[in-house]
Amino acid sequence: MKKKLLIVALLMAQAMLLCGCSSIITMGYPNAGKYSAGSAQIAGTVENLEIDWVDGSVTFQYDKQNQISISETSHKALNENETVHWWLDGATLRIHYGASGVQHFDNLQKRLTVTLPEGIQLKNVRVAASSADVSADPLYADHQNLSVTSGSIQGKYAASDVSLSSTSGDMHITAAGNEIKLNCTSGSMDAVIERAGKLNANATSGDMRIQGKDVSKAILNSTSGKIDVSFLQTEELEMKTTSGGVLAQIEEAKRVTAGATSGNIDILLKRGAGFTAEIGTTSGNILCGIPSTKTGNRYTAGDGGMTLQLNATSGNITLSEY
Repeated sequence: MKKKLLIVALLMAQAMLLCGCSSIITMGYPNAGKYSAGSAQIAGTVENLEIDWVDGSVTFQYDKQNQISISETSHKALNENETVHWWLDGATLRIHYGASGVQHFDNLQKRLTVTLPEGIQLKNVRVAASSADVSADPLYADHQNLSVTSGSIQGKYAASDVSLSSTSGDMHITAAGNEIKLNCTSGSMDAVIERAGKLNANATSGDMRIQGKDVSKAILNSTSGKIDVSFLQTEELEMKTTSGGVLAQIEEAKRVTAGATSGNIDILLKRGAGFTAEIGTTSGNILCGIPSTKTGNRYTAGDGGMTLQLNATSGNITLSEY
């Protein structure tokens, strides 16, 4: 229940900020009396980091120092209620935009910087931002969950599992981890995946551009926008778009599936790659520019090792090599 109240408060703050006017919100969180106000160096062991932010930006950086430090800037002088509030709760550092309770925030656009010691490996990092950009250069932690309502996510993220979500804003990131989840509701996604056991990327209204270097399994979905990907090595690649095309350049894969309801599918394979492709389109043309044997809607080349399943409802399908 407390989490729901905080989310409602953040959304209210976002609406007021977009209007360019001051806002009165209830930003309640438990144990408020244990929090300190203002920028600080944190004396103590930090394993987990939780940040709730309203507007402006949140930036992670590393430096040659022994302690974590937090600092903020704003375009105006801040009173105590308006300054960042923090509490080292055991091994969890909790950071909030301002004081708990009913507060009056006059479009502060505060920029929070979290500086981490080089070599530190946090266990958990969670960021919930209402109207703020989040960036990391880079961020290392075992588990990362960053969510932005209105703002961009940029930088490099490396963890066992990474979850990045933007409701209204672009995503320009590099990521590595066992499991990676990317979501953009309204905005473009541009990602370099250096390594992933499983990648799940979704874009509701916007284009998706992904470069995968070493990805075991990738599932990519776009509701309204094109999917443009290049994969160096993957076992399984699944792409689906409702309104938009698919362009995929693949060097090595075991299985590739692509579906488009309204749009073209263009697949480029490395020269000499063997494949077996099942290709079908309801309204559109099929063009296979790679020497192959055709039987019905099945195309076979070389050892037939790579499996392709390509289907378009209204659009052309092209298979070529590079």
